[in-house]
Amino acid sequence: SITAGGSTLLMSGASKILTPSPQPLNNFTSSGTISPAGDFTVSGVFNISAGTFDASDKTITLSGSGTPLVAVGVFTASSSTIKYTGSSATNIAAATYNNLYLDHVGTTFTAAGNLTVGSVLTINTGTFDPLDRTITLSGSTTPFVISGTFTPSTSTVKYTGGPAVNITDLTYHNLTVDNVLTTFTAAGDLAVNSVITISSGDFDAADKTITLAGSGTAMLIGGTFTPSTSTIKYTGASATTITNTNYHNLTLDHSDIVFSAGGSFTVDGILNVNAGNFSALNRTITLSGSGTPYVVNDTFTAGTSTIKYTAV
Repeated sequence: SITAGGSTLLMSGASKILTPSPQPLNNFTSSGTISPAGDFTVSGVFNISAGTFDASDKTITLSGSGTPLVAVGVFTASSSTIKYTGSSATNIAAATYNNLYLDHVGTTFTAAGNLTVGSVLTINTGTFDPLDRTITLSGSTTPFVISGTFTPSTSTVKYTGGPAVNITDLTYHNLTVDNVLTTFTAAGDLAVNSVITISSGDFDAADKTITLAGSGTAMLIGGTFTPSTSTIKYTGASATTITNTNYHNLTLDHSDIVFSAGGSFTVDGILNVNAGNFSALNRTITLSGSGTPYVVNDTFTAGTSTIKYTAV
């Protein structure tokens, strides 16, 4: 066992095992082939200066603020949990984690680079701001758990797990889903401030409201979009293209904005032009909903389009 006080523990050599003490280490520098025999805490800086540190299945708590993890060497996450608990502004090291856990009330945890989380990213308390980074979540089922705060800034959150993944209900900047074998299901109402990209796989919007606040082309589909009983709501602040796909409910909602049909599309619930100008251009808009499938509260510009009512 070891105790740290205000010291720095230096550990090097091949196939070495760190046997932790119940007391936190102050600073810990690893420069060999090292793995821990148990959970441990570093209250200052954990520096992987060279070699490989394999975290095994342990929980490593980094309670320092600033930059508490420096990985110049190789960090192997295995099935570990890395827990950041700094009491003031903390940088999350660019690395591949298994479980990543952020936990301190009042602290802003900022991504220092692109991150990958192989199992679960948990924002237990505090605020996670990924800035302009890409956060790749490759875990299955529910890989993103939030009881604290997520600030999207200009980041991209990319879900790549499988075979079934729940998309956490929150506001994203860019949202990408990408696994050809996976069904990605909206776990709640979502907002995307820039672009949602279905690169591969099936995105099932379930019965949720998906608000697309980006302008230009706010929805890109390379895989499959399953509308189920959802509402897709375009609210871009400048000219916006409506992606040609099948919708259940489709709402256009921003005053003085032109929403242009990017291709022919079908709405099997209600098409609602709540605010703005819907320009159908030369497209075919198929309305298969019953009752009143087309509601226009603002402007419809028909162009040379065909509006086709097909309810049985």
